[in-house]
Amino acid sequence: MTGDGAKLEPIQRLPLKEQAERQLLALIENGTLKPGDRLPSERELSEQLRVSRGTVRAAIQFLAALGMLEVHHGSGTVVSSRNRAELQGEWREWTARHAGRIRELLEVRRGLDAFAAELASASPLKGALATMEATIGRMREADDEDDPTTAVQADLQFHEAIGEATGNAALVGLIDSIGEELVQERAAVWSSSARRKRSIEEHTLIYEAIRAGDAAAARAAALAHLESVERDIAALTATQEEQK
Repeated sequence: MTGDGAKLEPIQRLPLKEQAERQLLALIENGTLKPGDRLPSERELSEQLRVSRGTVRAAIQFLAALGMLEVHHGSGTVVSSRNRAELQGEWREWTARHAGRIRELLEVRRGLDAFAAELASASPLKGALATMEATIGRMREADDEDDPTTAVQADLQFHEAIGEATGNAALVGLIDSIGEELVQERAAVWSSSARRKRSIEEHTLIYEAIRAGDAAAARAAALAHLESVERDIAALTATQEEQK
């Protein structure tokens, strides 16, 4: 493995993908893996982390979507040379450049997330409720530490947990699919301190309504959250246009 003495711990806790992401991210942020360093192969990583190659691939794709890794097909994956400020600039630029597509996906999420929250409130699975609560805690920690990457992870996991709370696997798949397309958009909005605080409050309201079994409140909170995101995306896009 690139970097003498670098160690990866076997993963023992769920969710596996997020744990793999965090371990790889830690190696980048603590300097064990430096800009330009090549990651071990998927096979080597899967053996060290004791997870499937699919889990490793998903973790790499997440970090690559954020610009922290660069995947060169045929020659492997390397650590990006871009610093945090450069990455945040790229997230904002990507969001402004794809504003039309993002609006379309957020329109789909209005129906999907509102329905999922409403359905989850009917009889939420306890494990999914625990995950939602835990991810809100991680969002707060990410806010305190100005860590948008962890916030994005927690955000994605929160909405996956809503799907899981419904017991509908197809719904989970749809939520995951859309979530994968909006990684950089989430990173852009989570980079704003004011947005992070609003988002934490909004996710908390969704969680509390689902936990209380209040379908109407859960639906309303999910819709209010997405409307808030849409406003912030519009403001971000306008700011980027002014700076051109």
